Amino acid sequence: TIIAAAWFYQGSERILIEKDFINGSSIISLSGSDKKEESTRTDKQNNLSGIPCDDYDHRPFAVMYAGDVVARPLSGIASADLVVEAQVITGSITRMMAVFTCGNPKQIGSIRSARHDFIPLAQGFDAIYVHWGGSHFALEKLKQKIINNIDALTNPYNVFYRDESIPAPHNGFTSAERILNTAEKLDYRLKSKFEGYLFQGEEDIKNNLSFTDSCATQKKFC
Repeated sequence: TIIAAAWFYQGSERILIEKDFINGSSIISLSGSDKKEESTRTDKQNNLSGIPCDDYDHRPFAVMYAGDVVARPLSGIASADLVVEAQVITGSITRMMAVFTCGNPKQIGSIRSARHDFIPLAQGFDAIYVHWGGSHFALEKLKQKIINNIDALTNPYNVFYRDESIPAPHNGFTSAERILNTAEKLDYRLKSKFEGYLFQGEEDIKNNLSFTDSCATQKKFC
C-alpha cells in the first residue's frame, strides 16, 4: 500500500488528508477530534464530476467554445462534465473550455481558437485539447507538443465541419464520436491518468445542507 498524507488548516482546526493510492480511498481527520470521514471512489465514478458513467475512465477532451452572444446557442456544452470560462482580452470577450468524459454529444460547437491561458488547465485534467486555430502564443506552445491536441486548421481525418446555414466564424462543429475516432487514429492515449477529486456521499451532502439551513435560520455566519 502506498499512502500519502497532507495537513491543511481551516480556522483553528488542522485537517489531515491521507490517500491510499492502491485502494483508491481517502481519510479526512480533524485535529483534536475522533471524527473521520472516508471517501472511496465508487465503481465507474467520473473523476471530474463524481457521477458514475460507463466512460468514467476515458481520457477527457477539452473543447474551446465561443463566449460571444452571437454564437449562441452552443451545441453540446450541457453534456460537459466541467466548463471553464475566462477572458481572452482584458474587458472583452471570453472563451469557454468544456471538458467531456461521460458526455457524448452528437454536435459540439461552435468551436473557436486556442488560447494559451487554457492550455495548462487542459493539461491539468489530462485532456486532449480540441480547437480551431489559435492565438500566436497558444500555437507556439502547441508546436512544442506539450499536449495532445486536435486542430481544425489541419483537420485530421475530417474531424471538423462547417454548418453552412450559420454565418462564419460561428459555424465550426464536431462531435464526440469524431473526436474519439480521430484521437485513436492519431495514436493518442485514450485512458485517463487524471486522479480526480474527493466527492461527498449523499449523507454528507444532506448533513451539510442541514448545517447551512441552521446557520440561515439563526442568522449567523458559519
